[in-house]
Amino acid sequence: MKGQTQIISVVLILALSVSLMATAYTWGLPLIQKRQDTAKFESIFNSFDPTNPNSLERKIIDIANRGGEEVFSLNFKGVWNVNEDENSISFSFLSMISGFVPGKGITLLPGGSCPSSGPGRLGIDEPFDICGYSEPSGNKYNITFKIWFRNL
Repeated sequence: MKGQTQIISVVLILALSVSLMATAYTWGLPLIQKRQDTAKFESIFNSFDPTNPNSLERKIIDIANRGGEEVFSLNFKGVWNVNEDENSISFSFLSMISGFVPGKGITLLPGGSCPSSGPGRLGIDEPFDICGYSEPSGNKYNITFKIWFRNL
């Protein structure tokens, strides 16, 4: 009888340990993924932030002014789209966080508009408009950053 209680105790402890690990895994994994996606969103946002001198739009303007070439890369999976008709560049990726209000374009440029409102005023406006979009896609969000270059 004494040997049976030890075996039952070991089995109960193992069962409790396994159930606690499974609970921690199923609860903790989505939290970790959301934190990773938050860091990814912030890094990509910084690459399109108009106040960042190393952002894509600032690099394009710098190259247009002084000439030459430069490589711009993001270390994240996503889809680049260059639309010559709209004179725009966009980057889209999937995320567990929305980042922006879903279904509504958010301008990242003070005084900007989504989509771009057309030609700007020389000496007053930036030569670009930049917007962020978030659309639900299953249990994730398709986030897009889009830059429109415009005539001044």
